[in-house]
Amino acid sequence: MSKTGGSWGPLRKTLRIRSNPKGTSWCGPSVLTAIIGRKYEYVEKFIQDHRGNKIGFSFSHGIVRIPHPKSVRGMTHDEMIEFLHEHGLNSQLYKIKVRSEDKVHYDARDLPSLAKWLRERPPELRKCTMVVHIAHHYILVRGCKVWDNCTAKKGVPLSKYHRRKAKVHGFIPVNKDWKPPSSWNLHHRPFARHGVVWDDIKKQRGKSKGLPEHLKKYNREKNGWTIPGSGYE
Repeated sequence: MSKTGGSWGPLRKTLRIRSNPKGTSWCGPSVLTAIIGRKYEYVEKFIQDHRGNKIGFSFSHGIVRIPHPKSVRGMTHDEMIEFLHEHGLNSQLYKIKVRSEDKVHYDARDLPSLAKWLRERPPELRKCTMVVHIAHHYILVRGCKVWDNCTAKKGVPLSKYHRRKAKVHGFIPVNKDWKPPSSWNLHHRPFARHGVVWDDIKKQRGKSKGLPEHLKKYNREKNGWTIPGSGYE
């Protein structure tokens, strides 16, 4: 049961973006509307309440409560993580790092593009729903389909998404029952941000086994390579 007054359980089978009826729809809130199936105003109010709970110090008034802004223009990682956590979803953020010259580092120039990242995803990330962070922008990914505040409400295929070349900085698998494989050597801690080396977890390409035997035989026969008693029959 979440603190927001309800248990959200599994994700919706049909993801659909809800737009802001009062003005500009921002990426973070738009993505969250598709995940929980609620109106944009609901997500915006949650973020405003989160920001309104902050306190500050004034020499003239002492400790004061910082009022929330009237409109939400984007959201931070902390706000995204807290929203997912409060609604009973997985909120673990994985920041992508790269390895070069025996050194693990974070350099946006070396990060995989969205198209490459989706192509190289390990099996554990191919069927789950994820909030993905790409260069100051949040998108929602399930399979090879993408949702954000600029796509159609029901999403678009990756081949038609206009930011396929954007670098992927991190991701949050939001499925409630999703857990990272033991090979990632991570320990689950709420609100933690884990760094994962992409070369260590991405899908590894094995050596090609070549054509099946029946196709090899077909090609030999087609090219006249069959020699009786030679083993190439």
